[in-house]
Amino acid sequence: MLSDRNSKWYLIAAESWLTVAQAYEAVAKKALEEAKAKVFGKKPSTLTNEGSGEDEDLEATASNADSKATAAAYFAIFEAQLAIKAARQAKSSSDRSVETIAEEIGNAAIKAERSAHESAEGFYVEFEDSHFTTYLKRLFKGKNVFREDGKMNFYALEVRKTKSIDVEGKSIKSLKGIEYFTVLKELNCSQNELGSLNLRNNHKLLELRRSDNKISKLNLSEESILNTLICHDNQIHSLDLSKNTYMTHLEYYRNDMAYLDATGFRNAFEDTAEKRRLFDIFWSECKADMDCNRNKQSGELKTLKIREFLKDYTEIK
Repeated sequence: MLSDRNSKWYLIAAESWLTVAQAYEAVAKKALEEAKAKVFGKKPSTLTNEGSGEDEDLEATASNADSKATAAAYFAIFEAQLAIKAARQAKSSSDRSVETIAEEIGNAAIKAERSAHESAEGFYVEFEDSHFTTYLKRLFKGKNVFREDGKMNFYALEVRKTKSIDVEGKSIKSLKGIEYFTVLKELNCSQNELGSLNLRNNHKLLELRRSDNKISKLNLSEESILNTLICHDNQIHSLDLSKNTYMTHLEYYRNDMAYLDATGFRNAFEDTAEKRRLFDIFWSECKADMDCNRNKQSGELKTLKIREFLKDYTEIK
């Protein structure tokens, strides 16, 4: 057992190392939070022109937050480990008050060590589907985006600049992780085995091709600037496009469609000829009795909300 004097010295050292560890841990944590805010924080309300400086903006905000967090985490872990060791030495004191304080410091140091490690690891994501991972590894080959353990750095500039992903016919069952590609404008995931697709963070998506899958639900309320949707040959029961005011191209045949709200299209066209052309697209999908002409036999399109912008046609009721 150490003397009380030595125990108190270890206690002081442990407190000092813990303070430094917690400071570095806070830096690592803040770096991760800032990185996520930069990646997920901006949602467009209108269409933007190509060449509007998006790439330059990304370059300007590339503050190497991942490197900053990793470095801070390394120092935090190092200092925390020193604090843990010193606290263990201090606990051997015969003074109960010193022992109690040393216990608290040791626990706090362990917590800071774990938190710092999580902040550094927070920049790396793992994908559920191996086929999707393989595609991305090939896409970013030689770009230092993936680690040897198969995890991808979501904050890598190459990831944040990716505007097009084409995984057609790749036998993919899950696209979980697609949300990290926040400037994505074109996604082709047709002819796969997808049962669902979450695009809540892909606000800049303009063109979505997801035909020939097993998708039953389709929520596009967040993709307000989407202009092309190809979702035929799925199991979709209803489709609400009321908020997709830039939509100009839609293919939805061979589904279980019973409800379609396309009232958002009314803002896409000012020219009557364009409205007539769009009407022909809808009408080619349906019989006069409103049953889906090319949908599955079980799917009867009972509600088609397009009258608000197709006022020239009185057939729609």
